[in-house]
Parts: sequence; structure tokens; C-alpha cells
Amino acid sequence: VVANTSVNTLSQYTIPITVTTALAQYDTITIVFPNLTTVPTSINAGANITINGTSLTSIANYTGNNTTKTVTIDVPAAPGTAEWDLVFTQGALLKNPTTVNSSWWYIWAYTSKDRGKNVSANYTTTRGNQSQITQCNWSTHDDYIPNNTCGGTSFSIETLDVNGALCNVTASTTFTLTAGDGSFYSNNDCSTAIGTIAIAANNGNSSGFWYKCTTPGTQNISARDLNGSWTRDNFSVIVNPMVQLWGGGVIVENYTTLALAEAAALPYDTIKVLPSTYGLSATLVINVPHLTIESTGGADSTIIYGESGSAAATVIFRVDTNNVTVDGFTFKGDNGTAGEDGIDFKYGGFTIQNNKFIDIMNDNIMIEPSAAITSGLIHNNTLIGNGTGAADYRGGIWLETYSYDIYNVTISNNTVSNFGAKNSTAAHCAGIKVAETTGELYNVTITGNTVTDCYSGLATYNSIIDLNGNEAIANNTFSGCLAGVWVTGGDSTNTINFTLENNTITNNTYGIWFNEESGSQTLVAAAVTVKHNDLSGNDEWGIYDAYDTVTSSPVASYNYWGGNETGPGNGTGAYASNATGSGTNVSENVTYSPWLDAPYPGGNTTYASSITFQLDWNFISVPKALSNATFGFLLSGQNISASYSYDPGTGWTLLNDTSPVEVLAAYWVDANAVGTINLTYVITGQEVPASKDLTGDKWNAIGFSNFTAMNTNATLESINASWSTVLGWNDTAQDYDPAIIWPGGAGIMNPGEGYWVWMTANDTLCALS
Repeated sequence: VVANTSVNTLSQYTIPITVTTALAQYDTITIVFPNLTTVPTSINAGANITINGTSLTSIANYTGNNTTKTVTIDVPAAPGTAEWDLVFTQGALLKNPTTVNSSWWYIWAYTSKDRGKNVSANYTTTRGNQSQITQCNWSTHDDYIPNNTCGGTSFSIETLDVNGALCNVTASTTFTLTAGDGSFYSNNDCSTAIGTIAIAANNGNSSGFWYKCTTPGTQNISARDLNGSWTRDNFSVIVNPMVQLWGGGVIVENYTTLALAEAAALPYDTIKVLPSTYGLSATLVINVPHLTIESTGGADSTIIYGESGSAAATVIFRVDTNNVTVDGFTFKGDNGTAGEDGIDFKYGGFTIQNNKFIDIMNDNIMIEPSAAITSGLIHNNTLIGNGTGAADYRGGIWLETYSYDIYNVTISNNTVSNFGAKNSTAAHCAGIKVAETTGELYNVTITGNTVTDCYSGLATYNSIIDLNGNEAIANNTFSGCLAGVWVTGGDSTNTINFTLENNTITNNTYGIWFNEESGSQTLVAAAVTVKHNDLSGNDEWGIYDAYDTVTSSPVASYNYWGGNETGPGNGTGAYASNATGSGTNVSENVTYSPWLDAPYPGGNTTYASSITFQLDWNFISVPKALSNATFGFLLSGQNISASYSYDPGTGWTLLNDTSPVEVLAAYWVDANAVGTINLTYVITGQEVPASKDLTGDKWNAIGFSNFTAMNTNATLESINASWSTVLGWNDTAQDYDPAIIWPGGAGIMNPGEGYWVWMTANDTLCALS
């Protein structure tokens, strides 16, 4: 029997024990209490422990263990009955478990003579009753309150007992609220003010209520019952939270606004901004170099609104000095103010990280230099635009040179969405945009970003991205846009020089779009490399080079186009390519072979080329082992009369559908019509290059084993000095080309063609690819 059931409260315990084996004096009894009980390590026995009414005053040995929740006592004398009542009075200082439970508390008991445990009936713990309430307390509350703003976490009060445990009032009890310079309200829009709050009968907590104050600074609030006996005075909240200026590792001063802290800051100071919502009355202009501005609670709890009530173009932060860090804020637009920017940096050495930008109407992060920017980091920010609007020139992250260079800037691990849209008319909206005017943009690394649902994911507008040996655009995701990556010449002829590598560019209308701004500009491709990208699933084009914008075709080898090993499709219209696969389309003017048959880093390298047939006899070869190397597959769909191979030892062989197609072999094919066969080559791992034994003093039919033309000396280097004459076949003229005589340095041998070679000695020809 537990006399007082209140949690975490001293109580008397009466424990009935059945003894089945007689005990002698100094035998022991052990009691095991529930886990959350407080067991003292020493007890003044006296009358605080009794057995059948007999105190244990004469007993010297008592052991209490609060870790195991056990009490062991010596028996003072053999009692005269097998039914005992062991009583721990409240003075024994045993305290009830600390949590409320309606059924599962129980106690074990056993003796030194009888190891079988007695188990008590279940008992309960409760929150307590009104007679034990000693104070009221603030239960839920905000430490920091936005100035003149209602909302946030609601407040409530609770009633506690002498041990600090929650107690229930027995009857509804009303409390008076004191709010400093502010007021309390019953609803979270602060439309109904209240001066009191009640705790209902049989409860220990009030309902929620809210606080609003128009006076910045610390406000003391209190709650007391109408009799004034239960009170918690001087609880403090900070209205329009303190902005802390730190210097030399200590707080220099507390301020109520960012502007005041910035005005007092010195180089290398830190402004720490406490969690709240801040509404700026004007753009915060930062002029202190080497300054860090950081939130103490992170972006989700530290929100900064732009200038309120202005229809003119605004910016929330403008940084007019070098080496400034902005870390851990949410920047929000002011209800769609036109032209509003998030933060605008004019100088280098900047760090912009761990921020969120929501509903900024213009550019969220703008880098527009007033002097050359030599370094910068934009990292781990989240930028969310306002969707499908038609307004141009909005960007999540925008670098523009104007009259000064920008270089050594990294844009990494940002999440960007909803700047324009896939089907909008916002032609210059982009998740990430890099642009040049008269300055140059180079050594810009764009990596690890996820950009979705924009007009263009990445737009390089009138820009040079110069690698200087670095991977400039790598490991990003551009998805759900009109153009995943848009490369445009802007207003003049521009040299572009970059690598686009290991990106996921999927589910856009155009994966990569090389485009003129108005149809009269040219992009000069000094070194454009597009490799190891996933270009699958783009609606119209994986890569589109409109109007041959890039004067030397972009090299887009080793990408995955979808369609398994078949590679890209050719598309339709004036800019269709000669590709034959089932993957996303590639336009003309793009070098797309070889490709991958699965996304990088998996996937086998897959090549493609073609052989065009003329009417009558054609002398052909394949430059590499085919993925399906039989004549039936090679000539499927072609109108062919007969095909032959030649061996100097056995002569002519008529070929059939199962005849193998081999590298370094040449084949004569009699065509009844002009046609084209497409070749696909898959590398599945390390391969031994092909070779072919040639017979001396004989004509040998050989194939050309490279994807690009080469001079004869280089092609036949492996049989140098063992050949004297090479004859090629002109299938259009149906006659042999002029002979190439050893050493043949000026002669050219071409992919897809067969050749006769006269050998002066036996030798082995080695493949080139």
C-alpha cells in the first residue's frame, strides 16, 4: 500500500510479506522497488522501519542501493507469525517513481532463507492533488519574440508540487497574467486580448495563449493565481531578439537591430543573430571587411524580410567590402516587391553558406563586382523562386562580370528550384547563371548542386568558363527545366572553354542547348568537353547545337543517352543527326561517339560509325569488333547480291548470314542499291587488340582499324618494310584508286574501307583501335 501516490514524492510504503521458512534474528529481507523510485543509501531506522509494528531500532545493518533500487535489512527477532507487514514510513525518505503510471508499478520481496520472490499487487502513481501544489510555472514559451508580431510557439502555465512534479488542481483555478509592455492573447492572430488564464479541474496545464509586444528589449512576464499563493514572477522574454556583436571571442555589446551592430563592428568581428523574424526598414549595407554575420539557431529559425512597403528595386543585404561571410539565415521577399534581390556582393573573398532564399522576386544571390573578385564560395544554400512568372532576368545564383573579372569562385551543394519553369516564357530565368560583359569569368567551379524546375538549370550567358585544368561543371543535377544547361553567345562572338562532366541532366526539354541569343552570334569552341553525363529522358534533345552555333563541334563522347547500348536518337527537323539509337536525341554538329550503355561510373563504352554502300561492288571493313559480329546482322535490311572474303591460301569464300565479321579483314559486297549500315561497338572490359597474319609474295585483303583516317605509314607500322603496294577501291567510280607505294607517307587510309596490300615477306598486321 502506497500512502501518497503523487509522482516523485515522499510516501509511506506498507509491504505485506508471507514467510514460508522460519527466520532467525539477523537473517535478511530484501525489497526491490520499481526502477524510477528514489532509494536512500542511509535511513535513520528508529521508527521509520517496522515489522508488524516493531521498530528496527536495535538493528545495526541496513543497505540501500539507488542503482539497483534495493533495500536489505536485518530481522530484529523471529516474528511469531508467517504474515508480516513491513512498513517504511515517509521519514524513511523513499520517493515515488518520477512518472505517472496507472497499473504497472509493483514491488518484489524475498528473504535469505526463502529465495522465492513475493510480488506485490500493482499500484499507481498520479500527478498529485491540489493540497500539494506549491507553485505555478511557465510550461511552454518562446525565449525570443519578434517585435510587433503575433505567433510562434504558444505559452502555457502549469502547477507543480514541492518536488517540482506536475500536479493537478482539484477545481478550476484562474491565474492573472502580467505581460510587461505587451499583451497576451487567446488566439495566434492576436485579435482577442486576455488578462487571465485558467487551469481546468483535474488538470495541471493551461491551454495555450500568445504574446505580442511592440517594445524591443527584455520584458518580464508573470502568472499568479487569484489568491497570490502560486506565482512565478520575472520570467523574461527578449522582444526583437538581441543581435550580439562579438570581438576577440567575447560579447562586445547587444543590439536590437542588425544595422546597429554593423555600424559598431570592426574588421574580423562577428555579428551573431539570435533566432527570430527580422523585418528590415531599409537595405542593410555592409561596409566592414572581414566581418562574419551568422545566426545562432540556423536558417529555419532566423528569418530576414526585405525592405517593407517599397515598390522600388531593393536588396536585403548589400555587401560593399571584401571577405564577408553570411551564414545561416532565411531571406524572404516582401510580398512580391518588383526588382527585389536577396544579397548582393560587390567584392571578393565572400562566403555565402547554409542560407535559404524564398520568394525573392529578382536575383537571390547576386555577384556583381565593383573590383576584380579573386575568390568566393557559395555553398549549401536553398533557393526557391516564385514559379512560372514571365519576367526575365531572374536567377537563383547569378555571377556577372560587368567591367571586372571574376575567378576562383566555387558554387557547391546548393539546392535551387522554380526560377521560371520548363514551360514558361521567362527566357533569362535560371537556377544558376554566369554571364560576362567586359570582364572575364574563369576558374569557376560548379559542383554538387541540384537544380530543378527552372527555365534553365545552368545558363552561361555571353560567358567564358575557363578550366585551366579544372573540372568546371561536375556532379550536378539539372532536371525538369526547358534547358538543363544553356550555353549562349549573347551579343557577340565568344570563345567557350569548359568541361561538363559527370552531371545528371535528365527530364528537361533540352538537356544541353548551345544557342545563339538572336541568331547572329557564334560560340567558338576552344575546348568544349561534355563527358560522363546522364543525358537520358530529355524530351526533345539530349544535346542541341542550334544553327551550328559552336564553330568546332562540341565533343560529347562517353555520355549515357538512355536506350541501353544503342545510343542517342537522331531527332527530327533541319538539325537531325545521323544517330540511330533509341535514347534521347542528339542534333548535328555534335561528336557523340563513343557513348556509355549505362550511367557513369557504370556502363560499357559504345562506339558507332557507318558505312555507305554504292551500287555494284564495295570493298569494306570494320574498325573495331562489333557488338553483333555476323554478316546477317551487319547487312540486315540491305539489298545485297553477294558478299566475299579472300585469303591468299584458300582464295575466295562466299559469305552467309552466320559468317563472322572480323577486324583487319576486308570484304567485297555486291549491292543492288545505295544504302548505309550503322555499326555499333561495345567495350566490355580489357580486350586483346586484333592482329592478322599476312602472306609474303601475295596480295592480302586487309581492313582499316581506326575511327579516323591515317596515313599509310602509320597504319602499316607493324608490317613496315614487309609491304610494297597498297590499293584502295573507289566504289563510286567502280575502279581502283592510284596505288600507294612503300614507304607511302603521303597516302591516306580511311575508316570503313578495304585494301589490297602486296606483301614482300610474311608478317603480322596489328590493329590500331
